[in-house]
Amino acid sequence: MTNQMLLKMIEYLSCQPKNIVIGVCLLLIALSGGIDYLTGFAISVDILYLIPIFFVSVAINKYSGLFIAVISSLVKLFISLLSISPNQNNLFVYWNSFIYLLTVIIIALISSELSESIKREKLISRIDFLTGIPNRKALFESLEIEIYRSRRNHQPLTIAYLDCDNFKAVNDRLGHQAGDALLSVVARTLKSNIRATDLTARLGGDEFVVLLPDTPEDIAFQTVSRLQNMLLTEMQKFNWDVTFSIGIATFNSLPDSIDEIIRTADELMFVVKTTGKGRFEHKIFNQD
Repeated sequence: MTNQMLLKMIEYLSCQPKNIVIGVCLLLIALSGGIDYLTGFAISVDILYLIPIFFVSVAINKYSGLFIAVISSLVKLFISLLSISPNQNNLFVYWNSFIYLLTVIIIALISSELSESIKREKLISRIDFLTGIPNRKALFESLEIEIYRSRRNHQPLTIAYLDCDNFKAVNDRLGHQAGDALLSVVARTLKSNIRATDLTARLGGDEFVVLLPDTPEDIAFQTVSRLQNMLLTEMQKFNWDVTFSIGIATFNSLPDSIDEIIRTADELMFVVKTTGKGRFEHKIFNQD
């Protein structure tokens, strides 16, 4: 199983209600116990007990996985005691059950750690290293989700494409350390002044995007205007001679591709860039 397949499975299970996941897994353990009892010692069905432990460990957390592991061990011990003949020594059954308990505890812990590791890997791969905000990959993934929501709910979607004017001059005059600090300030200012449902991402270089779901043109205009003023205030604090050219596209009806959405906002930003800088160009699109 590849990391991508496992990640999709983890994401799916994590989205399910925890009590339902635990309930289904307890039912699977009971079913496994019934099959174990019917087949007796002739056929091993240990793998059936392991599946619920794995699912709970990756979908919820290690503590839930350990709980299911203990329940699984108790069920298996009970079935083993029912299945042995009267003249057999129970000591061996208890010893085997103890070894099984240790095994499933280890499996639960490893499964949980594997799940957390894959989640961390996904998070790191979607975060811009310098600024700590989402990167291009994360933006495209979010856009895909928001396009679907926008079409389903018939709500507008606004995207603002932002470029830092005179960034190269600051970088050349004050050095790359100052340039990196400037980009971090821009990212922090954008991130801390948008809604939880919005997204700001760095596309690379000195270009950023602010994604505003369910945002009509008037609110988008006010939001971006406020962000621009806050950014200019931050630049003045550090005596950075930087302004911001911003292209804003509000889609009441969305184009066919993510690339087209970003390109549209980028083209509006380029209009600003070539006709004076330091302002924004806002356009509303109603394709249908």
